[in-house]
Amino acid sequence: MKKIITLSICVLLTVTLFACGNSEGVSQTDYNKLLDENKLLRERLEEFESSSIDVTEMPDTEDSTDIPDPVSSNAEIWEIHYYLDSFRQPTENSYIAALFDGVFSNSATSNSNLIARILVDSNDIAIILFEYGRTQVKNSSTRNSTTYNITMRTDDDKDIRIVGDMPAGSDRIYIPTDNKKDIINALSGTGEVSFYIVNAERTTTNYLFTATAANFADVYKDYN
Repeated sequence: MKKIITLSICVLLTVTLFACGNSEGVSQTDYNKLLDENKLLRERLEEFESSSIDVTEMPDTEDSTDIPDPVSSNAEIWEIHYYLDSFRQPTENSYIAALFDGVFSNSATSNSNLIARILVDSNDIAIILFEYGRTQVKNSSTRNSTTYNITMRTDDDKDIRIVGDMPAGSDRIYIPTDNKKDIINALSGTGEVSFYIVNAERTTTNYLFTATAANFADVYKDYN
């Protein structure tokens, strides 16, 4: 089954790469097309993640069995999930999460498909990035962390600068404590919050996505 899933994803990624790899710019029509392609990729994401996780090495992992669809259920995209233990059983530790579409560019591609996931729990706020809607951005170093310069634009067009950190061996960008309140306040509004993220060491690598506040305020209130 895992081979079938992986093969299906590879076919989708091949199509996406040929469609987007040589693009030097993105129009509204092209961007809408990317969002449509992301719907297909996102349908494979949950099954691929669950089939690829080695639970013996990842205790207290995320519950990816119910990823919300930001396109079809825009009003209820933020949901509370529970971390899993080594046996993939829910623990008492929970988090809030939502999934969003966007684009990314680097030295090899421009404005290609991106899926971004924002996670909020009692201790941290983190951003997880999936290039081409499937390839998760990770820090493969065993010693050094990776710095990401983040600009968050609120619904009133205010830009907030954030320096995020992806620790060695990690698969997510953590938001510093000083900026947690900024993000919570921005997402507690009623509009949209955009994130532009640049790898500080490879400045040609950047990510852009827009998060919808939607029901975040209500879910965050229930969470606390």
